[in-house]
Formats: sequence, C-alpha cells, structure tokens
Amino acid sequence: MSAELDKYLDEHPDVRVIGLTANDNLNLKCECPTCLPLYEKEGAVGLQMDLANRVARRLKAKHPGVTLYTWAYAATQLPPPTLRPDDNVGIFYAPIRHRAQPLVAWRDQKDLMQKEFLPWTKITKNIFLWDYARVAFAPSPNFLTMQDNLRLWREYGVRGAFVEDCEFEMNSLDILKRWGFAKLFW
Repeated sequence: MSAELDKYLDEHPDVRVIGLTANDNLNLKCECPTCLPLYEKEGAVGLQMDLANRVARRLKAKHPGVTLYTWAYAATQLPPPTLRPDDNVGIFYAPIRHRAQPLVAWRDQKDLMQKEFLPWTKITKNIFLWDYARVAFAPSPNFLTMQDNLRLWREYGVRGAFVEDCEFEMNSLDILKRWGFAKLFW
C-alpha cells in the first residue's frame, strides 16, 4: 500500500490529502495471529488506525506535506481506546449511525457529540467530516441546521467537510437546495 501511494503521490505532486480506509461494511475483523491481539485490544478502528499510521510513517519522509486520512464510519465510528493517529493521519468522521434525522443540529445530538465527535477532536487536529444533509421529502431544506453545524465544525477545527445532499433529481426543489448549500458553505 505504501509503495502504491508513494508512486501515486510522485505522479501527482499537487495532492495534499489522500485516503486509505476500509470498505463500506461492518466485516472488519481480521483473525490472523498478527491482527487478532490488536483487534481484541483496540477493535476494528484500531486495525484501521494502525495500518494508516504505518503507511503514513513510510510516506512522511518523502511527502511531508501529505495527510493520509482514514474513515471513522460504521464499525470504526468510535475512537480506539489507546491508539492515536499520527500527526500526518487525518480522520474522516462520518456519523452514519446518528444521522437519521438531518434536521437536528449536531450540538443537539448528545450521543454523536459526547461519544464520538468530541473524542475524535481531542485526539487529532486533522479531522474531516462527511455529513448527511439530505431531506428528500421535506419541502424546505435544512439550511439553518446546516448553518449551525458549519459553525460548530469550525469551532472544533474541522479541516474540511463533504455534505451528502440530494441524491437524485426527483427531490423537492433539488437544484435550488444544492445552490443554497453551496452559498452556505461560502
């Protein structure tokens, strides 16, 4: 993995952020003799963090300005008990388990804030977000909620965000919502 990412970064010297993470699933338990003790101590997120740290260490000497990010998503949403991301490893936090109601601001979702987001912000300064703003059948978009979320994220030093919005053109006022969200991010 390190060799492939090193090659890619050599070919694309303008890249400053690159990802290395598990696929979108809950099946992240490796049972090999090397991984099992780490899994039992740190969970799936520990396996992923260990891999990201090892690869990032190998890339750092040659590509010191690159941040390698890994996902905090589904099975890896909670921070590991003791492992910490290296200074050139970022966390891309995607609170899929808590975002069934995108009309509710983050600060009003206690589990999301206290158990997941705030603990991540305490162990890394490289945090990126993937949030879900989609409200497919609501006639009014959740601009005020997203505005509050953006302010909260800035307050906690979030470096970047991807907001998944209207996923197909049949949502109510879809094009106007996209324009509004773009203006909000500005």
